[in-house]
Amino acid sequence: MKTRTSIKNLSGNGTGRGEAVDLPITGPEPHKPKFLSPNAWFAKQFPKIHAQYGNPIALKQNRDGDFAVDDISEDFFAAALGEHGCPRALVVAERA
Repeated sequence: MKTRTSIKNLSGNGTGRGEAVDLPITGPEPHKPKFLSPNAWFAKQFPKIHAQYGNPIALKQNRDGDFAVDDISEDFFAAALGEHGCPRALVVAERA
């Protein structure tokens, strides 16, 4: 059985001082949202476009371990505005 340590035992067992005690965890585990990388999110939202054009974002990692956008795939994002991305809300561009 899983347990967690409480901050203090409020009763203090008559000593006037609280103490840490292990209490059983009841109920479901707290939900931790799963982190999706930007490329994984786009692949999930636009599977047909991802299959054709690959990852939409090129990421680079600095020496501290942080990620930054290095480049984007214009072809991927242009396709996302078309029939495979948003078939009910197509974007139409006209020359002026």
